[in-house]
Amino acid sequence: MWLNPTRLIVIFLSAASLLSAGCSGTRELDETAFVLALGLDAAEGNQLKISYQIGTTTSDSADASSGGQQSSFPATVISITAPSLSEGRNLLGSIVAPAPNLSHMKLLVVSEELARKGLKDTLATFMRFREVRGSVYIVIVGGTARDFLVNNNPLFSITPAKYYELMMKTAAETSYYPRTQIHDFYQQLKNHSAQPYAAYAALNPKTGEGTPGVKLPGEKMAEHKAGDIPRQGGNALEFAGAAVFRGDKMVGVLTDHEARALAILVNKYPRGFVTVSDPLEPEAIVNLIVGIAQKPEITAEMKAGRPVFRISIKLEGEIVAIASGINYEHGEYRRLLEQQISKVYREEIEKYFQVTQALNSDAAGLGYRLRSFFVTKPEFTDFNWNEKYREADIHVDVKTELRRSGLMQRTSPVVN
Repeated sequence: MWLNPTRLIVIFLSAASLLSAGCSGTRELDETAFVLALGLDAAEGNQLKISYQIGTTTSDSADASSGGQQSSFPATVISITAPSLSEGRNLLGSIVAPAPNLSHMKLLVVSEELARKGLKDTLATFMRFREVRGSVYIVIVGGTARDFLVNNNPLFSITPAKYYELMMKTAAETSYYPRTQIHDFYQQLKNHSAQPYAAYAALNPKTGEGTPGVKLPGEKMAEHKAGDIPRQGGNALEFAGAAVFRGDKMVGVLTDHEARALAILVNKYPRGFVTVSDPLEPEAIVNLIVGIAQKPEITAEMKAGRPVFRISIKLEGEIVAIASGINYEHGEYRRLLEQQISKVYREEIEKYFQVTQALNSDAAGLGYRLRSFFVTKPEFTDFNWNEKYREADIHVDVKTELRRSGLMQRTSPVVN
């Protein structure tokens, strides 16, 4: 008796599924060495020192590359000098028994020395290799990438992968450093409208001194770069500021306040604390939470072949503390405080443009607003915006509205 064609198909598919089943292409967890972070340093002879931070299953693992130093951070660091990332991967297989795997890598750490030489060839390898995800974060470090990985000892008992994820996630709490993924960084390398940037990190000596930068008029907090924050205790590693590039070469470092200005311009500043001078008693301070109220309005025009930009930024704030006791919640006092906040942020953003124009690095991507002035892409490419950024005329206007006053509706002075 002939079988129904439908039954024949079902029988065939069932047999095929049984014959094709199996796990020949997979590995057990203990047969795989998961690389959680990868560090790159320049080495002699145009070679790379490649540092692999590999997750371990015990919390008291010794650092295999630092003389067996004990650490509560469940990972080990192995550094290899090789002419390329591919050869480094081969050599790593000669050291660790499990097969190396980069599919769970969270962070790419690049030394400032190597970044200033150029990252074009290095990043191309990561973008092509299927194990590396485009969501991997990139960080530029003062000093060496190996020191970054070896001396990274968080205070809380978390996995290495979780630590890196949280550091990048909490960047939005202050915007003192950006979170840049290698996919976005690589895209900026390939266009003619903007330049790449990445978070900047360094080791802090923890002496309590530090070397803070300038303090703008009306601002009570001095700016900092990673490695310069005056503090004692805690993890030696800190993130503050941003590394900016021209093409694939790093050309400078922004301070934490300049990095915050960059975050505002690219609409990545949800909110953050700010401390300003009291408008009526300059020696006193006012603490606030300030965030961006709406996407910045950026308009462009060409005047005699020179780009002119007008940037309008609207902020909203909440009062946290008023040391002087002046009633800044209401009336004319409120407007005085709003003007003070606007002045601080405007001068901060203007300083960002002064620094980046001197470096000729358009990290904020103002070049995107110029595309409509050119009929074809080759015309815009020939205009060579990345070389003309320093010539642009940029005007900044900031307006702030205080919407909330915290848990107090009225401030009164302390009675002596």
